Amino acid sequence: MVDIYQRNTRLEIRAAIQRAGFPKHTKKIENILVRAIRIARLYRKKPPKWDRGSELLHPVPFHPQFKLRPHKSKHRDLVINALFRAWQLGFDEEPVINNRGYESTPFVKFAEDILLGEEIYNTIDNLDQYRSNKNHLFRNMPA
Repeated sequence: MVDIYQRNTRLEIRAAIQRAGFPKHTKKIENILVRAIRIARLYRKKPPKWDRGSELLHPVPFHPQFKLRPHKSKHRDLVINALFRAWQLGFDEEPVINNRGYESTPFVKFAEDILLGEEIYNTIDNLDQYRSNKNHLFRNMPA
């Protein structure tokens, strides 16, 4: 059995929410973030079969089969999606990501606080990549 409750996630999330100064829906935001983080931890420790890394389509006899590392982008996107949703729910506005070299915006500070606790580094790069992927999906979605 995978132990996803080893750290007290709720206390960490409450502290981050309090530092960010969310004006409303703090209990709902806490539940959204805790759920996303627990699912990401569970998948990180025991990835589902569809996320075991790429495999050769036609294995060659006597060719060594290497076990590839699973991608962490799905787990990272799950947590970042919860962060964006929590910010929109709490402040009724779209989160602002700062440019590199400038002072961090409140959303980036909040996201960095949670993402570093989940060992997800390069916060601004990951937030930018998530937002560009999301915009690309919505732009190419049929009407």
